Amino acid sequence: MKKGFTLIELILVILLLSIIALISIPVITGITKDAKNKTYDQQIESIYNATRNYTTKNPGILPEEDEYDSSCVSVTDMQKAGVLESKDIINPAYSEECKDNEKCRRQYLNGVVIITWNVDNNKYKYTYDGSKTVCPN
Repeated sequence: MKKGFTLIELILVILLLSIIALISIPVITGITKDAKNKTYDQQIESIYNATRNYTTKNPGILPEEDEYDSSCVSVTDMQKAGVLESKDIINPAYSEECKDNEKCRRQYLNGVVIITWNVDNNKYKYTYDGSKTVCPN
């Protein structure tokens, strides 16, 4: 009696493994992308918290409570002041292939935070702008 697998059995096993791979690879890729986006959002929220701490120590930076006034704080200034770590903040969503999404275009999060007064809920609004590294005067 011969021992081993027939050619049909081997082809069926390879086919089954291929089907499993076709199903699982996109799922794993989606999970990875979602995790990177979640980490990005958490890092931006950390930058906003650092901005709140920075403006607490430097209240003159805050804009007037007027819907047309705004101010700006750079990530570099917050790092120099010690409210953010001084090392580069790596963008987890960065991809060299990214062309059209602002979230994944820059390798480091070293932009600025624009602070405006939101008249609807009487709070300051923080907006991260990665296209600038220095606040405009």
